[in-house]
Amino acid sequence: MSKTPEEELEDFLASQPTWLRTVLEGKYLFSSAQEQLEWIKNQDKVTELTPEYERILRQMPAQWNSYCKARNKDFNDSKRTEAELLRLPKPFVGRPREDILADEAAKLREAGLSYTQIALRLHLTDGGKPNGERVRGLLRSRKTKSPAAATPPDKTRH
Repeated sequence: MSKTPEEELEDFLASQPTWLRTVLEGKYLFSSAQEQLEWIKNQDKVTELTPEYERILRQMPAQWNSYCKARNKDFNDSKRTEAELLRLPKPFVGRPREDILADEAAKLREAGLSYTQIALRLHLTDGGKPNGERVRGLLRSRKTKSPAAATPPDKTRH
């Protein structure tokens, strides 16, 4: 059984020493001089583990955006090179995706429910009335086209 991103992050951080968790979380407030010394000695370990930490965080949009803001603030507060600026993580923009909701709607549709019934089950209402059109739009936007359906018919054949 696969872990949720939150569980994966918790396991990842639990397997790291305290000083490294502090650095990855962007706090840099060490509880002892020994921890700060470990950080100074092990910059390569931080560089090595940061991509994995960021991969896990990207799966949690709210935490990822907070992390990006903190990293960008650190950059603006200090004098860094342009190359370092290009490596800064970019926050997610736009409306959050509704993949989980669409997957749930697809399962209910396969079970034979109408769009309106699905809207009622998933609490997709518009002014108190179930919004079947929203369900239809969710499903349609994620429908994959088969290669035959994606190409127009060949009109050159007789």
